[in-house]
Amino acid sequence: MIRKRARPWSYASLQLALACAAFAGCSGGSGGIGIAFADFDAAYRAAVCRYRVLCEEMPDQATCVASTNYNVGVGTSFFPTMQADLATGIVAYDAQAARACVDLFNSIRSCTQVEVVQALGHFEDTCRAVFSGTLPPGSDCFFDEECSGRDDCSPSGCTTQECCPGTCFATPPPYPAGGDCSQMPQGWSCAAGTTCDTTTLGTVCTPYLAPGADCGGTGHSCSPPYLCQAVPPGDRSVCTPPVERGQGCGTTGDVFFCNDLRDNCNVEGSTCTAAIPVGGACPSGGCVGLAACVGSICVAQGGPGAGCGTADDCLGQLACDATLHCTLPPPGPSCR
Repeated sequence: MIRKRARPWSYASLQLALACAAFAGCSGGSGGIGIAFADFDAAYRAAVCRYRVLCEEMPDQATCVASTNYNVGVGTSFFPTMQADLATGIVAYDAQAARACVDLFNSIRSCTQVEVVQALGHFEDTCRAVFSGTLPPGSDCFFDEECSGRDDCSPSGCTTQECCPGTCFATPPPYPAGGDCSQMPQGWSCAAGTTCDTTTLGTVCTPYLAPGADCGGTGHSCSPPYLCQAVPPGDRSVCTPPVERGQGCGTTGDVFFCNDLRDNCNVEGSTCTAAIPVGGACPSGGCVGLAACVGSICVAQGGPGAGCGTADDCLGQLACDATLHCTLPPPGPSCR
């Protein structure tokens, strides 16, 4: 998902965010009871934390919730600003879309790329629908959610400070399947379910190949997270899922070779291997997500109140405060 500034829907790992970009046009649905705006922050963090504990990025649910700031990437003023915008009509809130967004994470039952990417393939459309902005292009804004339709808020000379002002700009429509993308301008993209590939038809927006499809010599990309791999006896290549634990995974150490997101590709043995637990030796890294390699040992990152030297010593969105303790930043003021 290409962003001028990150949205708060960003707890999935970077690898998954890149893989899910292919499905930006998918939609998710839910028949459950809607979530009120006042309850959305807690419900969203709880659902994301269930996923993060499953994938060993957090030690337990309570610690994760206490270490997680919904507003990651957009600053702590996001929710207060949305509340002010709701009161003035700048944005509308969809309780059913909020339920569907939360349900995406609650639907994940295993920490495999195949299942997680399939679930989060609906992430952008479903979670973007929670807030609907009304500001037309050219309007002053602080967050993408304030702009109408699929328009974005382009910051004006600042990217990290709270309440960074910007201007709503019209997001260009995607190139359709078969469209020439060889000279695609910056900010444009291919339609959902397609990617810009060089094929016998030229450099065009091309549908992803389905799992198991022949891919050798076609120039077509496999649907993420499937990879184009040669199959015995080696005379053809097909779209193949990432490999399982204990199987060969190449030599680059890239986690994308392994299906289980808790695994690493062991460089020495080129095998998908479980990440190193807390207390394990880590001469070349590869610790579980809730730990860091310190002095060649996997050391657990601190939860709320734990001592720290830098923010890297703390879990999730906890910051190392002036007293050298891991602390979750408090909500900021409304930008309006």
